[in-house]
Amino acid sequence: MALRRRGLLATLGLTAAALAVANPAATAASNSPTHAQIVNGLDAVPGDWPFVVQLAMGTPEGFGFECTGSLIAPGWVLTAAHCVSESEVGPNVVEHLRVFAGGTTSFTGQSVAVTAVYTSPGWDGDLLNAEIDDSDSAAVLDLIARSASNDVGLVHLASPVSARPIRIAEAADDALAVPGRRLTLVGWGSRTADDLPGVASELPDHLLRATLGVFDPTTVGVSPEAAAQTVWTRGGPASGCHGDSGGPLMAAGADGLLRVMGVTSGGLSCAPSDPSGAAYARISTHASWIRNLVGADLNGPTAAVPAAFNAPGEPNLSDALAVGRFTPVAPQRLLDTRSIPEPAGVPVTSGQLKVAGVSVPAEAHAVLVNLTNTDSRDGQASVAPCHTTGFDVHAGLGFEVAPVSWLTTIPLGPNGDLCFQRLGTSNLIVDLVGWYGDTGQSSFVPSVPTRLADSRSGVGIPRARVAAGATVVVHVPKAVATVINLTAIASSRSVGYVTAHSCSSPVVTSTVHVQPRQTHTALAVVPADDGRVCVTSTTAVDIVVDQLGSYLPGDTSSWSLVAPATAYRDLGPSDSGTGDFAPNQVRNTVVVKRAAEPTDVRVRLTETGLIPPKANTVLLDVAALSASQAGFVTVYDCDLARPNTATVNFTRLDDGEENQAYVPLSADGSICIHRSTAVSIELTLFGWQQ
Repeated sequence: MALRRRGLLATLGLTAAALAVANPAATAASNSPTHAQIVNGLDAVPGDWPFVVQLAMGTPEGFGFECTGSLIAPGWVLTAAHCVSESEVGPNVVEHLRVFAGGTTSFTGQSVAVTAVYTSPGWDGDLLNAEIDDSDSAAVLDLIARSASNDVGLVHLASPVSARPIRIAEAADDALAVPGRRLTLVGWGSRTADDLPGVASELPDHLLRATLGVFDPTTVGVSPEAAAQTVWTRGGPASGCHGDSGGPLMAAGADGLLRVMGVTSGGLSCAPSDPSGAAYARISTHASWIRNLVGADLNGPTAAVPAAFNAPGEPNLSDALAVGRFTPVAPQRLLDTRSIPEPAGVPVTSGQLKVAGVSVPAEAHAVLVNLTNTDSRDGQASVAPCHTTGFDVHAGLGFEVAPVSWLTTIPLGPNGDLCFQRLGTSNLIVDLVGWYGDTGQSSFVPSVPTRLADSRSGVGIPRARVAAGATVVVHVPKAVATVINLTAIASSRSVGYVTAHSCSSPVVTSTVHVQPRQTHTALAVVPADDGRVCVTSTTAVDIVVDQLGSYLPGDTSSWSLVAPATAYRDLGPSDSGTGDFAPNQVRNTVVVKRAAEPTDVRVRLTETGLIPPKANTVLLDVAALSASQAGFVTVYDCDLARPNTATVNFTRLDDGEENQAYVPLSADGSICIHRSTAVSIELTLFGWQQ
């Protein structure tokens, strides 16, 4: 198959590359439904990035958006070769290309004509047209890397621009872009992953920025030679896309000045969850060529690090939200859409819930809630902080033909509120379980996962199926709250739900729903100051209770949340078309290294740049997808022996099963994954404790 540049080999949450858009109408957003994976760029603050320019093709009567570039000298712009190459954008580039400098909204600021364009001597615009087997992902990604390695262009302006330019990276700066670092991307690219089916292009009218993690591309099949000429990012709530091509991938130097480390080139997809990442031309390898063309103009003053960056040498985690310590509450219902009148019989689709100062203290930053759909009908629902950027789609449920519950942590909006939305006919319930804030009373202390109760074997509770309407008492270590996994193993007739709750409180919510012949596991956080947890079932069912840790009094650690970011993903049968996975077989994963035990996979999360070095525990959503048969997945601390517990249980009847998990990190910042049978796995990071 001939691999084509996707408007610009797209692949960042901001934007990857985009081919010429000579017709402005081609960039208009349609009314097509957008994909769930929004390319979550944040609006750039005016004045932070004065050197970032917009490249447009056209005439004074009308311009079509093309690419992003960086002012590296008063009369010179650095961009991607494919943005200015006639083989990519058509003839008469110099005549039709225009540069807009100094604005943060489209086609504003100083408009400057062009006198000449140059492409790197090694640039080969036909390289991506090579015939290649697209099922060989490693070969495809290596081809992308080889193309990106020389995807560098220069634009000479007809008149100088007064804004302070950005410094180009030299070889001595390469340490700023090693795996595990966080770099900033700025560009004019699409807000949506519009290379996915059914996704409309949504080009912004405002300059966007995103913080992205650097990773080692040889882990996805890129050759060491091509990897040395490129920089690769992935694993964030945002990514580059069409229109970001040529834009700067930046780092902060120890001297307080910005460096452009890479020029946005492309990748396989704009989706932030794509584990293959995005490729950038490494500027240090082209520094001599750039200096020979630009000359002494490169030696002038350059831009300083803006407030959006952290201190030099530290990962840029400025998009994380520090939410503090945890306090449990007696469960209380925040929302039940069944009780909301529906005008003219139209289902309620969205709304806003005031939480801080009403259900929790006014200083609360986030809440722990249980989300439940109540009906055996199709639908979707999401809950997110109101009026925020980047956390737009924070927690969601996909309903099929059975009720489901899910415990999750969600930050509150600036006004202490949550916004909800539902699609379809299923109703949504939101139950409050606890809150996070600077005055929270406890920190999470992980323990070796331990089985506290199993009705099948008589561990901790009687050896008998829990009867419908019955309650069993499980003894746990005394704590402000205990963190457990509750598993329900259903018979052929079991239908209902099981709840883990404080023995001093009535049943308010549901922890795990029960369907015939299925096994499901769900996370629960339950007050346990008396050393007991009660489990009540509405149907006859076997139960298993595994303890993961405790919230204990003190302020030794606190939590930070991020917009959900993919930290690891296998490519399963539906992605590759090559059949089921063998147990524990992994391909195209995010920062994967084999553990000493060959049946498990080790993922070093600190290499993704998503978490700080001092993090001790991560909050993950663990999804098991496309199972070939019933089985389980366990995610655990690599420094410990694999526990005899499960994070997620699934049956082959399931299209997917997921559960949130508190997972302590090993000394080197790793977690380990075990799967009992053929299944694809995705881990989504929600936050960390440090």
